[in-house]
Amino acid sequence: MKKRITSLAVAVFLVFAGPASAQLWVGANLTSPTSDFGDIADTGWMGNVGYLIPLGEGGLGFAPEVYYGSNGHSDSDDKTNLYGANANLGFSFGTGNVMPFIFGSVGILAHQFSPDEGDGETETGISFGAGGGLDFGRFGVEGKFLTASTGEDGADATTAVLIFGAFVKIGG
Repeated sequence: MKKRITSLAVAVFLVFAGPASAQLWVGANLTSPTSDFGDIADTGWMGNVGYLIPLGEGGLGFAPEVYYGSNGHSDSDDKTNLYGANANLGFSFGTGNVMPFIFGSVGILAHQFSPDEGDGETETGISFGAGGGLDFGRFGVEGKFLTASTGEDGADATTAVLIFGAFVKIGG
């Protein structure tokens, strides 16, 4: 599954790599588990890579992104890795040195449980998210909420995280 998500993300990046005003970014984040996931997991980390493609001159943009992160469990040596891909649609306000932005996302989230001993399992689900931040030109900060229903065989489990981090822009 991880290979399919990565392949899909690379294909999307290549299709949209043409616009001269497009911008690659790399982010480093802290994750705070909530919902069902918050009952078992501790604060963790997440890295993401994305590609912002402006849609016209009015502040609207499309940004495919991929991410990978990990959270330890509060009562054991187990951990959960989260990885996936999102399609973000956002809007930035203003034209100054500091530009606020908001966005919404839809994608695929994989919840990979890795026990300290024995075999783990991976469940996937459609993810939804929303967030906002401040763009300072070559870098920025953002916060977002990402959630997916990842239960299998009728299980009602929700993986949800609050994500806070910073990003740097590369090239452009």
